[in-house]
Amino acid sequence: MAVLAILVVVLAFVRAKTAPSGTAPKVAVEPLVEPAVAETWTVAAVTVSRRGTRPFLFGRQDGQWRCLTHANAWVTEGAIDQLIADLLNAQVSPRGRTAEPARYGLTSVPELRIELHGPQVLAQPDRDVLFTLDVGDALSAQGTNFVRIPGRDGVLALELDLVERLASEPGQPPLIEKLLIPTAWDGRTRGVDQVLVERDGGTGIALARERLPAGPDGEEAWRWRLERLEGGGVRDAEEGLAGLYLTFLFRVEFERLLEARDVDPELALHPVARIQLFATGSEPPLELALLPPLADGRRVVLQAKDRLVLEITDEVAALLAATYEHLVDIETTPAWDRWLRVQLPPDLMQERR
Repeated sequence: MAVLAILVVVLAFVRAKTAPSGTAPKVAVEPLVEPAVAETWTVAAVTVSRRGTRPFLFGRQDGQWRCLTHANAWVTEGAIDQLIADLLNAQVSPRGRTAEPARYGLTSVPELRIELHGPQVLAQPDRDVLFTLDVGDALSAQGTNFVRIPGRDGVLALELDLVERLASEPGQPPLIEKLLIPTAWDGRTRGVDQVLVERDGGTGIALARERLPAGPDGEEAWRWRLERLEGGGVRDAEEGLAGLYLTFLFRVEFERLLEARDVDPELALHPVARIQLFATGSEPPLELALLPPLADGRRVVLQAKDRLVLEITDEVAALLAATYEHLVDIETTPAWDRWLRVQLPPDLMQERR
């Protein structure tokens, strides 16, 4: 029996020595959040904090995710739900309980912190925090971040690049939707029946959609009727130009969110143009008020429905308020088409609203 035991030990040693040199040791993988625990949570809000800036709290309003701490700005559709799902389903690899967090970018004040909150986030003193994650350095080539859960020992390698996903300009919340006309506005699904453009000085246009008699095949038909607000009769808008203008309005984006204190209240009372869009069967309209240039030259739009103050480029400011001539003569139409061709992929250029 002693001889047999010796042979077993020798064979085990030989196998270990002759194992393929390229075989890598298995890395332990575990869930970031235990599934049984995650199933008990109702995540109603998310806080994203960056070192040196105020935290951004995201919550739902009327079923839509908004940034509650920054002007109730709209969030890109699906972005928060996907972030929550990815965190609750994420896998991590422990780096050892003795790993020094600072070596992985995890200092006492982390560069990035994410908190998931329950429904009592605004009511409870502890903000109903369900889960907190500190995020350190990223291994960009692998799409991995080093993270830790406050109160626990050790550093974890997380197979998500949260640093990249939650990147934003200083002072600007991540994941926000940058469309002047938000995706959630009902005019995008109902359609638009009328557009009013009023300029300072009393000039402007009314662009109204008019139903035509159905064709032989019973298919609905429409045309856009154009009227000067200062008088001068009604006529058809040039075929395609009304659709091009609406496509531009639906697709144009702002540069950054501002706050009310960034704008002189006197300027807000005297916009150079107002653009109002009326959704089919819906009131009130969505209004964009284009302000005179700020003292530093920046151009700003006030989106009245959501009370948003939005910085735009000079190019967008020049294209925003259509005139009568823009919609009856292709030669005088501003560069909506050129802007769309530069800004949008070719497949979206086929879309006309």
